[in-house]
Amino acid sequence: AGVREERLAYYDGRYWKARLVAKKKGVYKAFLIRNGSSAGKSLSGLKCVQPLPQGFVRKGGPWGFKFDDNSIFWPMGINLGWQSGGYPDLTQSLADISKNGGNWARIWSCHWDGKNPWWPNDASVKLPIGQFWMKALDRWDQIVNAGLKSNVHFQFVLFHHGQFTTRTNPNWNENPWNKANGGFLATPNEFFTSLQAKKLAKAWVRYAVARYGYSPSVMAWELFNEVEWVNSIGDGQKADVGRWHEEMIAYIRSIDPYKHLVTSSSAMHLPIYGKADYYQPHGYPPSVSALLLSA
Repeated sequence: AGVREERLAYYDGRYWKARLVAKKKGVYKAFLIRNGSSAGKSLSGLKCVQPLPQGFVRKGGPWGFKFDDNSIFWPMGINLGWQSGGYPDLTQSLADISKNGGNWARIWSCHWDGKNPWWPNDASVKLPIGQFWMKALDRWDQIVNAGLKSNVHFQFVLFHHGQFTTRTNPNWNENPWNKANGGFLATPNEFFTSLQAKKLAKAWVRYAVARYGYSPSVMAWELFNEVEWVNSIGDGQKADVGRWHEEMIAYIRSIDPYKHLVTSSSAMHLPIYGKADYYQPHGYPPSVSALLLSA
């Protein structure tokens, strides 16, 4: 009997595509299922022959993380965050981390450096709500490929606090989902409860899983950077934020065939970790060792 693998398709601006990492090597036939029915011609002769050296990062082992081959993964690296002017390209930074003994990073899906697919940093691009900006999506391919080449495993940060706050590092006034900018959210707090916002958030999550989830360079999907700074937390609506996290984590687990780890950040007291795979406290201390001991 043959081995059947099912993968989500994604649109790259020209074609619908799918990427496959399979449990068994061999020659596969590809066929399309659309809305439960077969569609299009099948393609035969797709070879899956190049092995992944260690596989994907999992929970387990004596220190918390391991690879599929049971070798230990001890994450050590830096929070790259975004592309800053005057610094090496993020792809080069991943190579530099590896050259200096590191194996881990965090990279945000932020708009100011062109990595947010629903928020272009190009004023000439008029993007309807619900449509993705292909330039940002192509940029993520470069980053994922660089991580794979350098053997650096990064946390793919899908949302960040600035998008939905008016107080701490605020970007709300520029947010295309803000009603003042022609969007649909009257306040940043509504992001966590609006059905339309959750539908759009899941669309971005789904796309990321479909296009980039094949790569073991993605250590984990990180839902939020420092969600404690969004208005909803400051306004006492942490239960809404917690429910949003639980819903998104359940959704990721329902669609990710490679079962990447899922986390968020960062305040330990918030109800964001109940369904997550690991905690992620942040700190800006004079002593890193003191931070680790306090956590």
